[in-house]
Amino acid sequence: KPLFAARRGRRPLSDGLRLISAHTDSPRLDLKQHPLIEQVGVGQAKTHYYGGLRKYQWFARPLALHGVIVKSNGESLPICLGESTGEPVFAIADLLPHLAHDDSKKSLADAFEAEKLNVILGHEPLLADEEDGKDPKENVKAHVLALLNEKYGICEDDLISAEIEAVPAGQARYVGLDCGIVGGYGQDDRICVFTALRALLDAADPEYTSCVIFWDKEEIGSEGSTGASSRFFEYSVQDMAAAWEPATPLRRIMMHTKAISGDVQAAVDPDWQDRHELKNSAFFGNGLAFCKFTGSRGKYGANDAHPEYLGWMRGVLDAR
Repeated sequence: KPLFAARRGRRPLSDGLRLISAHTDSPRLDLKQHPLIEQVGVGQAKTHYYGGLRKYQWFARPLALHGVIVKSNGESLPICLGESTGEPVFAIADLLPHLAHDDSKKSLADAFEAEKLNVILGHEPLLADEEDGKDPKENVKAHVLALLNEKYGICEDDLISAEIEAVPAGQARYVGLDCGIVGGYGQDDRICVFTALRALLDAADPEYTSCVIFWDKEEIGSEGSTGASSRFFEYSVQDMAAAWEPATPLRRIMMHTKAISGDVQAAVDPDWQDRHELKNSAFFGNGLAFCKFTGSRGKYGANDAHPEYLGWMRGVLDAR
């Protein structure tokens, strides 16, 4: 979900804002509204992949479940399974190598099917009911539901109004003997969220009103009421102006605002240097990377910064 935060500066809002935006969402596997299935004695959850993930990376690795279940009475239940020490994790089964001879000849897009990204939830069947001695029709699925009910007090229908995601389990870790790199899920783009928020909180007596906005849905086109295509930012600035400078029109604030869109940049990969244009690429350990334009194939769909803006940014950095 989006978040807007601001610190009032010494200058009036009519002089504009200093804004950093970033996005909080990352590629993941969303559980479908009717996720629970049982196949050959294995209880699984059907998923729909979210964002531009590479499907082969999600097989045979520990996964955790995060999200929220909203019951019909409005009660909201946060979900976090697979992160605590000693807690079971989840996984998607990969095809055994000696059964994958034909698949090795396929392209990545064809060899790994999205509809087979089914998360294993369990395989132990529910014991026969002591009263009538009959097993449930799908006794593994029934056991999964019984365990969910025991932990969260939910039934299968409650999953209809839930947002539950499967993501790689485990905390971020240092990579390398020198601890020079941080490896972990979701750094695109939570690294920019973290640094932008720290900058906002640590700034001493800002000259301009300083703001951060954190967006949802960037991985799927920034659509919807929580994405950057919505009017959430406009409404937030209007509310801020109404509270601090009701006589200042929104257009004046926006015309004098300077903004940076924070996101991750691709550093040169030591094993794939041919995929980069080394003269104009980012390198590990060389500080922040500023990208003048986005887009592809002739800058199609680009946001191309003006040279005056880049000159101003260079002046800010040089003054440091």
